[in-house]
Amino acid sequence: MQSSKSQILAALKRHGRCSVDELAAALGLAPMTVRQHLATLERDALVTSVEERQRLGRPHFLYSLTEKGEESFHRHYDRIALQLLDEVGRLDSSEIAGLSAEERTTFLFDKLADRFISRHWPQVEPLTVARRVAVIAELLQNESGFAEWTAGEAGYEIRDYNCFYRKLNGLDGEVCRWHERVLTALLGCPVHSESTATRATHLCRFVIAVEADAPPAAPSPEAPAVVFAGHSGALEDLSAAG
Repeated sequence: MQSSKSQILAALKRHGRCSVDELAAALGLAPMTVRQHLATLERDALVTSVEERQRLGRPHFLYSLTEKGEESFHRHYDRIALQLLDEVGRLDSSEIAGLSAEERTTFLFDKLADRFISRHWPQVEPLTVARRVAVIAELLQNESGFAEWTAGEAGYEIRDYNCFYRKLNGLDGEVCRWHERVLTALLGCPVHSESTATRATHLCRFVIAVEADAPPAAPSPEAPAVVFAGHSGALEDLSAAG
């Protein structure tokens, strides 16, 4: 079970900036308990706060993750670096002839996406779309450490809260090309990047629509409607104090 501090960090990762009351409501904790944990997290430089001015009442603070807090959610940069080096070693000069530096970078990240697709296609090929969504969300969870999926009347939604491909490829604020390429290929149907009201910074959110006469199949018992395995690493050190 996650400690209260780990839950707070995960909530800030999922929603971005939050007030004490928002965190308390989301996690089912008393506001005083949340304040105490936030004070410790600020002391440890995992969380920072800014005052939001109000006309009346006590000062209102919004809390968010610091860079150290973001880094507590593992990103496998070492693995990506090795994959990129491997792709560079496999390149034929004719493949990148005439490409600009930016186009070469995009080409390499497309190669990484295609490698991911080839590696996992045999696993998802025999599955229905419903099962593919669940399995792909689990693959993304293993890749980034913080992915979820949900099913609704309009179809399915996959969220990856810890995407490092967009940042590495210099695409902050744009559709994540890696996710779009991977999801379209592995799901075998169009996906749509959706903007969201959340203030989370590294979120990639994609919606998979289904036809009106083909509602989503009910997830099987071994595939819950939401997949979330949390995160570890630096947060393990907090669990004892949770």
